[in-house]
Amino acid sequence: MSISDIDKAYYQMYNQTIKRKGAVAKMNEIKRKKVTIPYLQGKKGKGEIITMAGFGDYPNAIAADRAGLDIACVSDATSMTLFGRDTTLTVPFEEELTMVQAVARGIKYALIMADMPYMSYHLSKEQAIKSAGRFVSEGRADVMKCEATRYIAGNIEAIIRVAGIPVMGHIGLTPMREIQMGGFRAIGTTAEEAKSLIEDAHIMQEIGCFALLLEVVPQELAKIITEKLSIPVISLGAGPYCDGVHIIAGDMLGVHDGYVPKHSKVYTNLLETMEQVYKSYRDDVVTANYPEAKHNVSMKPGEHERLMEMLK
Repeated sequence: MSISDIDKAYYQMYNQTIKRKGAVAKMNEIKRKKVTIPYLQGKKGKGEIITMAGFGDYPNAIAADRAGLDIACVSDATSMTLFGRDTTLTVPFEEELTMVQAVARGIKYALIMADMPYMSYHLSKEQAIKSAGRFVSEGRADVMKCEATRYIAGNIEAIIRVAGIPVMGHIGLTPMREIQMGGFRAIGTTAEEAKSLIEDAHIMQEIGCFALLLEVVPQELAKIITEKLSIPVISLGAGPYCDGVHIIAGDMLGVHDGYVPKHSKVYTNLLETMEQVYKSYRDDVVTANYPEAKHNVSMKPGEHERLMEMLK
């Protein structure tokens, strides 16, 4: 075989390899489907962990979806990171809606969850339905998440039964009731409190919630609730025995310098990285190292001279 024949054979083999890789990538893309509630229910049945994270912007949505997360929760807590709020109690409906819209633009596969803000579903069943409906029709959310107790169950049930919009219930530490609960603390550490939470969990399932989030609940209690319910149970600081885990992206990515809850794992410090980038930019500007020649544009040949003549 001549050198040219060898080159030709290698070239053909290379092309075939590239085509195979492209076909595999395309097949993987085809195989991946939009996350649905039956899919999540199936994961519970098979003992596969559900992954969920809370964020409210387009870049995070793209990254989380590419990473394969199951649920993109547009958490109201994101307003504390993005807009500097010190509590979720002040997050207005329109602000949450804007974040839902941003996330929806970046998501192809994950289930998009709107975290219904304070006083957007508390006043009446009509208000609850209208608010949830706007998150679906204007925000392109798939499902809602509602901080819940048995006392607000009727309004949440209306969203599910009347409007046909799926809801994930949220019990345990519910920031909307921070003052009533005596601050941010673990809920269910006593037998009486634990029994009450188990009752609330059953109520959430009975009114039709497709899943339940437990926030800062003792792991022993979370295990009991997870085993007792037929719907998926997600842990946010509720230990490792639930059907899935939730985390707030702002904590995980280190994009704020405030308090980070014990249950959050910090994977990186993006705020520090961003600060260093801004310092590098500032230094480059003041030392005339930016912009460089490659960053500039110039007039067409001869046009500068013509302009100078015009300006005489």
